[in-house]
Order: sequence, then structure tokens, then C-alpha cells
Amino acid sequence: MFPTMPRLSLLLGTLLLVLACESDQKAQRKDEKLPPLRPPAENLFCAVGGDDGVGMPPKPTTPEQLSKEEVDQVWVPRSKVLLECYEDRVRRGYAIKGHVGLRFFVNEKGFVQQMCLVEDETGDSELINCIFGEVGTWKFPERPARTEVRRRLTFKLPK
Repeated sequence: MFPTMPRLSLLLGTLLLVLACESDQKAQRKDEKLPPLRPPAENLFCAVGGDDGVGMPPKPTTPEQLSKEEVDQVWVPRSKVLLECYEDRVRRGYAIKGHVGLRFFVNEKGFVQQMCLVEDETGDSELINCIFGEVGTWKFPERPARTEVRRRLTFKLPK
């Protein structure tokens, strides 16, 4: 019984030291200031004049193009990952919110091309890069003609 007492004291001392170090690191992280948000690069924005705005009614599609329903079949199940892009930024401490408007084309092979921002109220290039990185990898059904897609994402801070 007595030979284990020094080991127990050593273990307790080590544990207290580790907990104290972790506590100091957490306190230090809370005191650290977040780096400022950087707005998205200007070359990511597309024209917003005329009928190019994301809020405009979609142009009529032809039978050779993707229908709204076909686009939704890809967009809706995958859009959760776009929310994860946002939630990751909020978890890091950024209080960002607002709309992000996207416009892109789906080519004949079903791949995303010429993606650009129509609007960005978040001012967060990291969020925009994440969204572009995700949407740019999506595969849509193949069609004989390319299809223009416009989407508006709304991000709200959790309550």
C-alpha cells in the first residue's frame, strides 16, 4: 500500500499540471483576436445589370437543357455541405450573415463552369471559397445544351 502512494502522488501532480496547462491555453485562445474577414476577390463577381441578377426569374429552358427539377435533384441534397461551410466559420468565431448569390453554367457533360458571385453580403472570402470549392465539384445530368443556374443562399446566425 505504501509503495504505491508516491506513484499516486506523482500521477496526481502530473494530472494537475496538464489540466493547468490546458486551462491556460483555452484562456489564451479566448483572448486572441480573430483575423479580420477578407472580402472575396473582385474577379469572382459577375455582372449584375439587366437580366443577369440572381433574383431575376430564370430564363425559360429548352428540352435540351436541365429543368429546374433536375437541378434541384442535385442541389437540394448537396446544399447541406454549403451550410457546413457557413457553420464552420461561425464556430471559429465569425459573426457573419447575409445573402450569397451564385450564377453558373452546367455544360453538356453535367459539369459546373463559369461560376461567379452575383451578390455577397457576408464579406468572407473563406466562406465563398468553400462554397465555390463544393459547388464546382458537383455533377449534374448530361444534356445536349448547357444550362444557366442561379441560386441565392441565405445565412443566418444561430440563436
